[in-house]
Amino acid sequence: MNKHFIFIVLFGFTTCCLGKTSEYEVEKVLDNGYYIINGVSWKPHTSCRTLAKGDRVKFVNGNPNGECVTATIIDLNSNSTCLLWCETEDL
Repeated sequence: MNKHFIFIVLFGFTTCCLGKTSEYEVEKVLDNGYYIINGVSWKPHTSCRTLAKGDRVKFVNGNPNGECVTATIIDLNSNSTCLLWCETEDL
């Protein structure tokens, strides 16, 4: 019985939590080069020229809520990555 319980718990964890990443939309591209994603202001650390309003992105690392120092995203339209500074101040 214990083996079955452990299997069910592990299987449930892997299907619910591992490899699951949410997609976010680039809501705005501001004149100063900042992006609004998930309601948070992001400053590009590297060139993000392919990133445009309406693009779908996934966070590879960092926190989509801006609770981080840097974050890396993948632009799902161009399959390119972009390094961003997490900005918590209002623009």
